[in-house]
This record gives sequence, structure tokens and C-alpha cells, in this order.
Amino acid sequence: MLAKLKTALAVEGLTFADVTTARVFLVGDPKLRGRMDFAGFNDAFPTEFGSPEQPNRPSRAVIQVVALPAPGAPVEVDLIAARPHR
Repeated sequence: MLAKLKTALAVEGLTFADVTTARVFLVGDPKLRGRMDFAGFNDAFPTEFGSPEQPNRPSRAVIQVVALPAPGAPVEVDLIAARPHR
């Protein structure tokens, strides 16, 4: 998911450093008795946000949902990025 988002931002001339807000929707995981895998999300998020290579961290909200529009999708991520003034 993060690789797809990185590509979509690059098409617009943006990077994860330009992201100001992230809203993440997670479907409950049956292996976790129907709870969202918040720990897994927290493990993945710092690989792209708040790392030594890209220290910016957007504000974020992580929300558990019953289902997503794409059948079987476990996660949906909504990013807001700001284009730097040139």
C-alpha cells in the first residue's frame, strides 16, 4: 500500500515528506479476534514517516471499520499532501 501511495505522490511531484495528514481505515483481523492490527500498522508506518531518511511525520488517525468498498481489502489510506511554495 505504501509503495502505491509513494508512486501516486511522485506522479504529482510530491513525496511522503509533503504529506500533512494520514487517515487509515483498517478492517478487523480474524486472527486478532476481530480487532484491527494496530501494532502491525505502527510497525509499518515509521518505515516511511519519521525515519532518518524522511523525518517528517503527518498527523494521523487510525480507524477500525467493518468493511471497505473494495471487496476483501484490509486497509484504506487517505493522505493529504501540501505542495511546497516555489
